[in-house]
Amino acid sequence: MGWYKAHATLNKPNGSRLIDKCLFCGQHKEIKATNFVLEFSEWERETGNICKSCYVANAVKVTAYQ
Repeated sequence: MGWYKAHATLNKPNGSRLIDKCLFCGQHKEIKATNFVLEFSEWERETGNICKSCYVANAVKVTAYQ
């Protein structure tokens, strides 16, 4: 394999796409995470799938205080 030929796996998609109902928006879209936990309080938890657009929109970078 030389510089002129890319590796055979570079352009292959990563497995099959999972399309299901999103926990946030309720639409049927491509799923990013299947084990997402949404906590409303200490006693109320809802587990489900989250789509890519909701995952990106609600992602938070956690930083530790010094």
